[in-house]
Amino acid sequence: ITLEDAYKGSEKIFDLDGQSIKLKIKPGITDGQTLKLAGKGNPGYNGGSPGDLLLKIHVLKDPVYERKGDDLYTDLRVNLYSAVLGGKASLRTFKGTINVNVPKESQTGKVLRLQGMGMPKYGKSNIFGDLYAKLVVEIPTNLTEKELNLFKELSELHK
Repeated sequence: ITLEDAYKGSEKIFDLDGQSIKLKIKPGITDGQTLKLAGKGNPGYNGGSPGDLLLKIHVLKDPVYERKGDDLYTDLRVNLYSAVLGGKASLRTFKGTINVNVPKESQTGKVLRLQGMGMPKYGKSNIFGDLYAKLVVEIPTNLTEKELNLFKELSELHK
């Protein structure tokens, strides 16, 4: 399943020996976790009841987030001006897009902790881990002559 499926929970339908099986996955499931479907295994010996079907869940790697326990880690790109002056940066989360406060004079590599924005705890509907966003400051390109001169002036002031 995808990390988003693990975040939101999902329902999967698959075919096993001609039998359609519906699997409900609770939010917060972890990679390698095993789910048991009682009575969905092979038939028992001598007419006995069927055994259980054990399914090991594999959560695919996500291109944006890294999961560690119930916490998520990602990069947050911010422009130079917001990093220097402070401001807001948009971050897409599984709960939707949010505006993150970027403190003034933030450096590339600074990590912001967003409480309760991580993965849900498995089996608990309203408890979440945290989201850690590492700032990546983007340097402006294609500057005009005036912008370059302003940066030169700032450079002289900062000596």
